[in-house]
Amino acid sequence: KEPGQPLFLFNVTIQNHGSYPDPDYPATVTVNEAPGLYPKAEQYLTLVNQSDEDFQLLVDFFSGYEEPTLILMFGDHQPSVEEEFLQAVYGLPEDGSMTMEQYMGKYRVPYLVWANYDLPAEQAPTLSLNFLGQQVLRYAGLEPTGYGTYLNDLAAALPVLTFPGYQDPAGNAYSHLETNGFTPLIEEYRAFQYNNLFGDEERA
Repeated sequence: KEPGQPLFLFNVTIQNHGSYPDPDYPATVTVNEAPGLYPKAEQYLTLVNQSDEDFQLLVDFFSGYEEPTLILMFGDHQPSVEEEFLQAVYGLPEDGSMTMEQYMGKYRVPYLVWANYDLPAEQAPTLSLNFLGQQVLRYAGLEPTGYGTYLNDLAAALPVLTFPGYQDPAGNAYSHLETNGFTPLIEEYRAFQYNNLFGDEERA
């Protein structure tokens, strides 16, 4: 980019994406309790480890970069590996029964925010992806739009709002199939989201 000019880059890597299982893949990361039992998981974990090393190279480069730089790394879904491995990781009953909190946990992915300048000394909040962009704008010191302000207010009441369900600030999980006190907020969100996508000049 030109020096002094802003740049936003959305970059997608498929290095540790599935499902491309190789039965002879030379995995360097194995499951201690059962080496070789979960080849898909071990291939995934090996590639995640390589992605971690590449991310370190990225951070090292921008650590010495003069212009303010903010990096967000996140996954958009959990990996496609052996179901038995996932059951063991989640600690779920063998009969497959799950609480709503456990079911929501199957969709949880980590994210990491790094900058070559000081960020607020706080624990990164648990958020769904529809709210994560506003968090990044705040870390970048940028003011939200009207719609962004609405999203921030909604995230204070429902920090996780996804396809399988939603969570309140205390971590209690709910299904979209139930009706409760959060239902009017979700219906309102649907209307605001539709307007933001298709409202043209009427967008906030």
